[in-house]
Amino acid sequence: VATQGIAEVPTQGSIAEVPTQGSIAEVPTQGIAEVAPAGTAEPAPGEPEPGALVEPAAPTAPAGTPAPAVQAPPPASLTSPDAAERRAALEALAVRGVSDADLGRVAALVVDPDPDVRRLSLEILAPRAADVSLGVIRQGLQDPADEVRAAAVRLAAARPVPPAEIAPLIAARRSPLAQAAALAALPPLVRDAGGVDDDALDALLRSAADLLPPLSEDERTALAELGRLLGPRRLTEALAHDDARRLGALRLLVAEGSPEALAAAAALHDDPDEAVRAVAATARDRLAEPEPPRSPAVGARDLVETVAAELAGPDAAARQRARERLRALDRAAVVEWAREALRGDDLHRAGLAAALAEAADLVEVAHDLIERALGLQAESRQPFLRALQALASARSGELEGVLGRLAPERRPEAVRLLWEAAGPSAMPLLRSALVDPTPAVRIAVLEVLRGTGEPEAVEAATTALGADSAPAVREAAVRLLADAPLARRIECLERALLDPDPGVRAAAVELLPAGGGREAAGPLLRALSDPDQAVRRAAARHVASLPDEDLPLVWSALLTASPEHREQVVAVLERTAPDRLARLAIERVAAPEPEQRLLAVGLLARAGTPEAVGAAIQALQDVRSEVRRAAAAALASLRSPEAVPALGRSLGDPDPEVRREAVRALGVIDDEAVLGLLVTALKDPDPEVRRTASEVLTEWSSPAVAKRLAEVLEHPELRGQARELLVKMGPSAVELLVDVLLQASPAVRPEIGDLLERIAGRERFVERLSSLDPDQRLRALQALAAIGGADLVPALLRALSDPDERVRILAADLLGETGDASALEPLRRTFLSDPVPEVVRAAERALARLRPRG
Repeated sequence: VATQGIAEVPTQGSIAEVPTQGSIAEVPTQGIAEVAPAGTAEPAPGEPEPGALVEPAAPTAPAGTPAPAVQAPPPASLTSPDAAERRAALEALAVRGVSDADLGRVAALVVDPDPDVRRLSLEILAPRAADVSLGVIRQGLQDPADEVRAAAVRLAAARPVPPAEIAPLIAARRSPLAQAAALAALPPLVRDAGGVDDDALDALLRSAADLLPPLSEDERTALAELGRLLGPRRLTEALAHDDARRLGALRLLVAEGSPEALAAAAALHDDPDEAVRAVAATARDRLAEPEPPRSPAVGARDLVETVAAELAGPDAAARQRARERLRALDRAAVVEWAREALRGDDLHRAGLAAALAEAADLVEVAHDLIERALGLQAESRQPFLRALQALASARSGELEGVLGRLAPERRPEAVRLLWEAAGPSAMPLLRSALVDPTPAVRIAVLEVLRGTGEPEAVEAATTALGADSAPAVREAAVRLLADAPLARRIECLERALLDPDPGVRAAAVELLPAGGGREAAGPLLRALSDPDQAVRRAAARHVASLPDEDLPLVWSALLTASPEHREQVVAVLERTAPDRLARLAIERVAAPEPEQRLLAVGLLARAGTPEAVGAAIQALQDVRSEVRRAAAAALASLRSPEAVPALGRSLGDPDPEVRREAVRALGVIDDEAVLGLLVTALKDPDPEVRRTASEVLTEWSSPAVAKRLAEVLEHPELRGQARELLVKMGPSAVELLVDVLLQASPAVRPEIGDLLERIAGRERFVERLSSLDPDQRLRALQALAAIGGADLVPALLRALSDPDERVRILAADLLGETGDASALEPLRRTFLSDPVPEVVRAAERALARLRPRG
């Protein structure tokens, strides 16, 4: 690989990276252009060079440098096994432009098996020519397909590349398209490069030697220009070579045609090489001929320029005289001067040439006028636009084909330029551009016609919609049809909705007329069921944005769409116009058809307005149970406290499914009245309703719920469910159970003790007896007494010596309830020795309970 890095294989992150796998045009290991090391001979034309397609990677980043962003994976269509899909993907890129992320993916397609794909990839890289590697261009220049090589030459000229890269193609007569492109591109490349180095000169000389007579007009013109650019002195020096380069230099000298050049060529009339002698003889014969007059002569050139200056001047009388003098001038001389001025660097002279072309209808320089205008800012274009307007008005029929002489990437802007210059007078030119092989050109025509009111515009768009192969062109046609009369517009858009490309269908949906009423309903409803998500989204946006008078159409769309497609429309309405969504639903919540009421109630949940809450509450009384269920579910989404009384009444609904939905709705509403209703639902006769209420209460897991459930333990019919819920609530219910235990009846205390043991365990409360907080020790004794068990009495006996008198009193009372005779002696000691009278009385009470049993 060349050390200067012209076409090295990049690592990830280079601007024109070639994918390493997964691409339909995966880069092969052989047969792709590689730059040879310095000093290595150039390959012969058509011979493949090993190597890579893209620019070199940047040097490895130092440690700590953030890694470059990973490029997004290529669009599926660029890697499709179907060549038509790959072509369509490239055409789409040609329209929107090639981004940095696209460069490598497009460059990889220069080795695609389909020649049209290879040609298109090179053509759409032209606007980014400066970012394209020399390897990519070399691969195109070696392509077996003539049209691909021609595209590579045009890309090379736009980059630009060293002249030696395309020099071999000027003699490639078996590839007429590539040769023509090379003959047109090479002289400007040499001129812009300021000359050529020795290697490039050698390539040019060898190529000129391969051009056997007779030469075509294009070949003669190109060789003459190259001869003038290289100069007789350097070409004469090249005659010293003893190989094909001598013959090439000889041909260029003869083509240059100056006396100095012809004399140098004629000197080889006795050369031992027959081909050299033949060319030298031609030079000698031309020297013997009398010199023809120059065309135009210097005086004639000055006269043409003088007339042009007067035509562009401010004096009307002088302009009239100049027009009269112009008629007497030789047209060929006028055309030659105008062409030279338009191609030169002097903008003032170019403006004079434009005035000359305008006055003399110089259709011959139309191409040069366009090229010059394209290179200027808008404020500098006026003389050239006036000339083009005059030509389009007077001789439009003779301008057909002028766009085809431009490079494909320049034609779209030329279309816009011509319309700016000539307006409707440019229609013949634009009509021919509608069949241009480049999609971007056809799109440009449709874009300039949009909004013009031209009678041909709608017809052009209709034709393109039905017949153009490029989806992007058909999409542009759809957008133009937005200006068509309503009936024609809907007719064409219906056809567009059947297009195989989703982009075309989506554009058609977006352009369906708002307020089109029933005429637009059919296409719109079909679009809501389109297999492509982008089309369905466009249809949903369109439905959601319909005016209020078309709300019945919106409702019809919602009613007939599938749940998935309906969701898209509702999501747009919910985000952009919730009040319209509520109005749409409220108007139909009392519709005669139950399916409409059911849909309306579902929409109320999405609207979220106060009016929607009221309508959903009303729907809880619907005659159909499925509507009532949907209403309860809607209120669960709306979460309004206003709905609590109505949902409470729904707990008595004859349909258990309605009651379940009511329980779920109550479970998400923040209101004090909800808890009692949920506890009541624990008594529902349907097990699924009870299970739902249990789940909702468990999910709450709040102190208020736990306390209420603990209180419910007093009711035998609810005790079982309350117990299960408290166990599910886990540790958060422990302290609340102890609180309830302090006021519980003796019948409930064993239930609470069992729950405390299941949830917290006995050891938790035994450990609390060692707490420094006397209140904690009191609560622990209450809990252990409710739990019971063999270790209860030892714990109570230890508590008789607690420093807090309240603990000693409670321990004494609880020992009296145990009936355990082993407590008599400790209680007797407490009775006799405790200094606190209340403790003594408690011990006395306990002894009184224990003695009859002892």
